[in-house]
Amino acid sequence: MDNRYELAEQHGMSKEFIDWFFDTKKDGLGNVWFMMMAAMWEGWKGADERRGYGK
Repeated sequence: MDNRYELAEQHGMSKEFIDWFFDTKKDGLGNVWFMMMAAMWEGWKGADERRGYGK
């Protein structure tokens, strides 16, 4: 998928997260990048909720 923001929108992810993931993590994850992105998103969401930034 070439459009990271389209991917973020389809999966309910923030643009801040998707930029961080694609810029710093994706290249090192090989074929499992999509599964790792989902797991990291859950952690990101949880941290935001604990800080009071979540929905």
